[in-house]
Order: sequence, then C-alpha cells, then structure tokens
Amino acid sequence: MFQSKAPQRNRNISLETIASSLATLTNKVDNLQAAVEILRAEMKMVQADIEKGQDDTKKVNSTIRSMQTQHKDITEELKEIAVQIGGIYRTVALALGGRASAFPAISIGLMRSFWSQNSSPTSTHFHSAESSEDSGSRPPEESNSELDS
Repeated sequence: MFQSKAPQRNRNISLETIASSLATLTNKVDNLQAAVEILRAEMKMVQADIEKGQDDTKKVNSTIRSMQTQHKDITEELKEIAVQIGGIYRTVALALGGRASAFPAISIGLMRSFWSQNSSPTSTHFHSAESSEDSGSRPPEESNSELDS
C-alpha cells in the first residue's frame, strides 16, 4: 500500500480538513434533497392540473419557469458537490502519501453518472432551450485515453 512520507502532524491536519469537508458536504446534500423534493411536488401539481383539464397556461408556464430555475440551481449545487468530493479524495490521497492523479477520472465518472440518471423523459421534459444549450448541462466529452494516463 501507500507509505506516508508526511509527518504525523500534517496527516492530522488533513484528517481535520476532511472531517470539516464531510460535514459541509453532508449539509449541502441535505439541502439538495429538500430542493429536489420541492421540485418533485411542484411537478406533481402541474401534472395534476393538466390531467384535470385546468389549462391555466399562465400558471403552468410560471410554474415551469420556476422549476427550470430550481433545476439549474440543483445542477450547479451538484457540480459543487462533485468538486468537493474530488477535493476530499485528493486530501485523502495526499495524506496517505500517494498521488491524486485519479481525481479527474472520479469527478468525470460522478458527473456522467449524474447525467445518465437524469436523462429520462420526465427529467428532460421541463428543460428549456436555454438550459439544453448551456455548456454546463452536458457531461464533458473527454476520451478514456486521457483518463488511463
């Protein structure tokens, strides 16, 4: 395995940093779960209104715009969480005396996993043209050969 070349004191500081980062990450994930639940509830309300034949177009469009904004905010928060997870990984790898060279592969894998899970027809139904053209709304197109090095 890895042999740490860092003094014990530096390893302790890294563990404190990791613990703090994990606490922050936990709070972000909790907030994100709450935002997703709100978004789901709004989506169900719009769907129920449409099924009942209540075609108050203004109300539905307003709710959809709100949902699009929430979706964009959630996506940005997920990106921040992926970066934070990568930072934790790098801190752990360096604390163990290793290299953090696998970080790009991990972060790209996390983001691809997110996009593949969120590419169902129901999740893309409310995407606006603006959000689909946003370069941040698609996974990075990087070759696997770059990840293997």
